[in-house]
Amino acid sequence: MFKIKNLRTVPRLLILMLDLSLVINSGLFAYFIRFNFNTKAFASYEIFPSVLMLSLHIFVWMLLTKTYAGIVRNTGIEDIQRLAGLFVGSYISYISINQFFDNLGFVSDWFMPNSVALIGVLLAFILLLAFRMLVKYFFQFMKGSKNTITKKRIVIYGAGDVGTMAYQVFENNVLSDYQPIAFIDDDNLKSGKRLFGKRIYHDLHGLKQLLDTGSISQVVIAIAEISKLKKKAILDLCAQYQVTCKLIPPPKDWVDSELSLNDVRPVKVEDLLGREEIKLSNEKIEFSIIGKVVLVTGAAGSIGSEISRQLIKYKPKLLILLDQSESPLYDLEQELKGQFESVSRKIVLCDIRDKSKLRKIFDKYRPNILFHAAAYKHVPMMEQFPEEAIETNIFGTKNLADLAVDFDLDKFVMVSTDKAVNPTNVMGASKRLAEMYVQAYGNYLEFQYVAGFTKFITTRFGNVLGSNGSVLPLFKKQLESGGPLTVTDKEITRYFMTIPEACQLVLEASIMGNGGEIFVFDMGEPVKIYDLAKSFIELSGKRLGEDIDIVFTGLRPGEKLFEELFNDYEKILPTYHKKINIAQVMPEDLISLQSHLQILEGMLFKKSKEVLVDMLSELVPGFTSSSYPRKNKLEDY
Repeated sequence: MFKIKNLRTVPRLLILMLDLSLVINSGLFAYFIRFNFNTKAFASYEIFPSVLMLSLHIFVWMLLTKTYAGIVRNTGIEDIQRLAGLFVGSYISYISINQFFDNLGFVSDWFMPNSVALIGVLLAFILLLAFRMLVKYFFQFMKGSKNTITKKRIVIYGAGDVGTMAYQVFENNVLSDYQPIAFIDDDNLKSGKRLFGKRIYHDLHGLKQLLDTGSISQVVIAIAEISKLKKKAILDLCAQYQVTCKLIPPPKDWVDSELSLNDVRPVKVEDLLGREEIKLSNEKIEFSIIGKVVLVTGAAGSIGSEISRQLIKYKPKLLILLDQSESPLYDLEQELKGQFESVSRKIVLCDIRDKSKLRKIFDKYRPNILFHAAAYKHVPMMEQFPEEAIETNIFGTKNLADLAVDFDLDKFVMVSTDKAVNPTNVMGASKRLAEMYVQAYGNYLEFQYVAGFTKFITTRFGNVLGSNGSVLPLFKKQLESGGPLTVTDKEITRYFMTIPEACQLVLEASIMGNGGEIFVFDMGEPVKIYDLAKSFIELSGKRLGEDIDIVFTGLRPGEKLFEELFNDYEKILPTYHKKINIAQVMPEDLISLQSHLQILEGMLFKKSKEVLVDMLSELVPGFTSSSYPRKNKLEDY
């Protein structure tokens, strides 16, 4: 008597017995087919012994090939190939044994004629395959009919290889809540044809036809390589009909090159930017990083942490992660430790305003390259505390730049912001003055003919999606709390990029720069924050004005309505990468700038905020604070 624990083997045994019964019946029926159902023609043959002999022969091959071991309801190409191999092998060996006995002069009635055996084997193959297909489609039918009403009727956008695999995953997976009803493809030759019995509609017009029916609950984009513009057009159309949209990533991102339900992901806001993602040179970056001691400041921040993640892949000799925030720094170190155990890392808890401690760190580890991402970036906060922005963004940068020269670093790569362009706030002005200092220092060293001088390189880009303090985390919190979403002004626009893109730019700049450049990323067209908020609501499955509202709060102190990527007095130069330009401006005189910074440093925490911003306005061309009206000039100090 079988125990419960042995129930697993019962189906295999049953399948084996069913297969054997089909083989026996195939052998019997083969005689009828061979002799055109004329029973008198094969009356002289030993039918039952010969059928039993063939069946036993095939049975042995079944045991060898384990054709009974598969899950019948999931029969696929490999199972069919195994069945074909079973019958080809069994037939060849059967006639070989028969011929062997014939050569010995031993003729047995227990061997059927080769022609009958061939028909029997082919018939058995057809019946076993039909049995498996019948079981498979029966289970699919039962699964499809079960909870059909509750399943999501979806359209697969893409009738190529990825779309085909997506359909099979949705149809064959028991856990799938999807019921594909149609395909969309932009290939005119496929339009109107059918795939898996489902009609293929043509491009956006076909998608609109289906959405007009009101029966589609979801669209799944299943195209290996799709442009951002095409993706945005699909998403915009889905948003109009308030239909959710999901994406299947390219095959290179699938686990073990197979697609699963887990790979189907919701659309992210960055998919709506309408700009192609920038891909940069990995080989050159690796050559410049491998075997070097690399220091990253602000390593626990959103930009610094991603720079660190990308750097460690290129196997530096030592990666130094420096930040003043202990918990995120610890978390980053644990993350990198788990993924890159072989690469040496060192976490350093330090404030870049502490020059004496920084000097000890430089002296101990002797870095070759420095990526400077530490900064205060929150515009309204820095308007309230200009002294903090000045001390960190300006003098923290100055500390690092001075030490980079003292310790002969190869490169100093600074992360800046588009808010440094024609600044109207303290944060932007402080970053612009930091740009001016490192550029002036690099220019000074070059024209002093200092051997092996440190190359100072600046990267400037706009807002980064998902970074600390950016608009998306704010929208997410507001959405979770029931809204409303807050936007300062309906017309406010910003340039956006993803965190990985921003960090790729920084790494590319580290190999592209010869010193003194300010690299600016071509970020495409600016995006209205109001449009971004609407898309965020739509992607969350909610309705603007019904489920959640958007309210306008007015521009905050120091905030611009439109951001820029170049100052009015900067000349734009191209580089070998069409998406990266150089903002060229005449560098400041280092000695004069150091003298003025010495005055500004002496005023910190001694003078009023108005006085500090006055001094900043005097030092940064084009900066006029909207929060602190001008009172004095540089010569008054």
